[in-house]
Amino acid sequence: MSSPVLSLSAGQIRRRPASFAGLGTALFLAVAAVTLFGSLVAAQITAPAAVTRVAVSGPGLVVIAGAFGEIAVLVALFVVVNALGFTLRQQHRDLALLRTVAATPRQVRRVVRVQVVATTLLVAAPGGLVGFLAARAFLAALQRRGMAAPGLQIPGAPVPALVALAVALLIGLAATAVAARRITRP
Repeated sequence: MSSPVLSLSAGQIRRRPASFAGLGTALFLAVAAVTLFGSLVAAQITAPAAVTRVAVSGPGLVVIAGAFGEIAVLVALFVVVNALGFTLRQQHRDLALLRTVAATPRQVRRVVRVQVVATTLLVAAPGGLVGFLAARAFLAALQRRGMAAPGLQIPGAPVPALVALAVALLIGLAATAVAARRITRP
């Protein structure tokens, strides 16, 4: 990426941090939700065989985490698309000015993509931490209800948070393709 794209993207974020608050919140919640459900799957996968053989009521931890995780990703996609659309409406004049001074649609989309990636990276660590803490609380609640084996523990490995970051980046880039279409139309 060229330096002008980075400086334009960073300038927009610095000048209008409030317009990125919704996008940041949506991406934060996406990272937290995917980390939460990924941590539950990791707890089941990394558990010793003696713990996983304990009979539990309900569908099982992987099924619960998979079902809720899938729904969370789909909801996150819709929310991020809408939040990014709002963010782009706040920047409409600036992006239209870029188009007026001969920026190509590809260059404008690149500016928007860099903004989304930067916002995602800013919220990734706190979102991962919140997701990890929520996973511990959710697992404890499932164990109290007999829906998860008593010996299961959320592993301290960063893999679920890294997977959540990758998923949030994919969601953000997909949202960019959808939301930036209106601004970059010829």
